Amino acid sequence: MDDSQYKNPRFSPLAAELTRRMESIGLTQKELALKAGLNETAVRDIRRGRSKHPRHDTIEKLAVALNCSIMALLAPGSSDSLEFSGNNSNENLSGRLQKTTVSIDDIVSLPLFDCATKVPYPLDATKSRMRWPLPKLLVEELCGGNGSRLSAIIIRGNSMNPTLMDSDLAILDIKIHNVTRDGIYIIHHSGGLVARRLTIGTGDDLVNVTCDNTDFAKPETVSPNMLAIAGRVIWIGQKT
Repeated sequence: MDDSQYKNPRFSPLAAELTRRMESIGLTQKELALKAGLNETAVRDIRRGRSKHPRHDTIEKLAVALNCSIMALLAPGSSDSLEFSGNNSNENLSGRLQKTTVSIDDIVSLPLFDCATKVPYPLDATKSRMRWPLPKLLVEELCGGNGSRLSAIIIRGNSMNPTLMDSDLAILDIKIHNVTRDGIYIIHHSGGLVARRLTIGTGDDLVNVTCDNTDFAKPETVSPNMLAIAGRVIWIGQKT
């Protein structure tokens, strides 16, 4: 199997960045595994996409072996500067935020949760094992600079296609636990997180729950008390 198979777009950003950095310094997969103190199978599974959610300590060992930060692997480019291209899920951001390059000094580190893994209920930012860099300018636009209101979420699955795609990044206002307006919300479900579109029903005591992917599930109308809301999505970052 040659390395061209590791460059398939279906693989994660981590897999692609891992391969890129290996190639840039001339490390083979076996050499990287030895340098990181890992089994070669662990490295191969990440690069092939078999290990989609590797342990945090595994990523840390790889980062040390590659002489880079963990965030440089999880969010390529964030170690020196960060180029953001995104959209607000509820209203347009100012033009300067559509594509902005910022220095590391202008970055806020948000707690990062993955919808595919178990998370604490209610969502506790202090329990996050990963962080995500976000420009302070964007934090100012989203919540008046109060970064404690925000958390980053990695979307998994296709229930909200095409609005939210698998592996998209969403920024969540974790202080919102009630459906005060129509929008996309993140909900605790079976120990993890799911994204759903919630709209206020005809009565104040009802909420409509839908998936943007109409083939995924049928719409439901439920009492708000049945929903364990982790927060409302206020910004979506998608691959371009």
